[in-house]
Amino acid sequence: MLISRHLLDGTRIFRVDFMQWSRRFDVKNVNPNNFQLIVSKSMGIKVWLEHEGFTIKGASGRFTKNKTWDTRPKLVLNSKKGKKVHDLEALKRPTECKSLIAILYSICHLGGVEQNANLFYNDNKGIQTSIATRHGPEKSEYMKKLIAVLEDSGFIKSISAEITRPLPENLSDLHLEMIENCKENRLSDLIVRKLLEKYSLTCKELERERLELADNSGVDNHRIPEIIQWPTLTLQEHENRIQDEIHSATISIKSENDLLKKELEITKDVLSNTKDSYSRVMSRSLWARIMNKRGN
Repeated sequence: MLISRHLLDGTRIFRVDFMQWSRRFDVKNVNPNNFQLIVSKSMGIKVWLEHEGFTIKGASGRFTKNKTWDTRPKLVLNSKKGKKVHDLEALKRPTECKSLIAILYSICHLGGVEQNANLFYNDNKGIQTSIATRHGPEKSEYMKKLIAVLEDSGFIKSISAEITRPLPENLSDLHLEMIENCKENRLSDLIVRKLLEKYSLTCKELERERLELADNSGVDNHRIPEIIQWPTLTLQEHENRIQDEIHSATISIKSENDLLKKELEITKDVLSNTKDSYSRVMSRSLWARIMNKRGN
């Protein structure tokens, strides 16, 4: 939920409800070894953030064997208003700290930015049970198990269906197809070509439809394509399109010329009839003058 306040000059400033943040990142009853629970909670946070208009860009946090934070936990986000670094509460209990770091890594992994996760947790039990995103995934048994759940497509699909809101009933077939085919916040060039042909749309019209979908408050942001990958034309397609346009223009010009010719003939007929009528009038007037003189 976004809440806002107004400055004296009337400027409206939005900020995220921090009670929501506390609730979302509450890990008091989260066992770090319950990997499905860690991933489910992470997916819930990811969907919530995206619904609020944020995209995940990375995370950081370093908890050492001395049970202290060398680097406080942070989440890096992007929105239409720019980059935002959100500081999270530096928890004290080691188990909770491990759950928090595991969730931060999972959020980044689900968002496809795990390379931007600079996270570390040392529990004094060896590298096998630690979290070290820079050099640990291939050595840490803990991270291997966590990543296995994160990459379990069946499990991810099942929790996504539970977390994502139902779609509004008034969406058009085109909008439904755009949502269905949106992968990693984008529509591929193959899908775009298919939609353009199926619905007889121009590129501008498809972009207008995307913006209309984005304005629908009933659709979660992560389901709306942010990027359209426009298909490129092959040389043959480009040549065929130019030939079609030339042919269409030629027919249009010929049709216009035929119409102008008809209008010219009609104009000539009108002028000819007008001239004949004028001559007759003038002739009658001259004859009337002659007859008038004879009568006198």
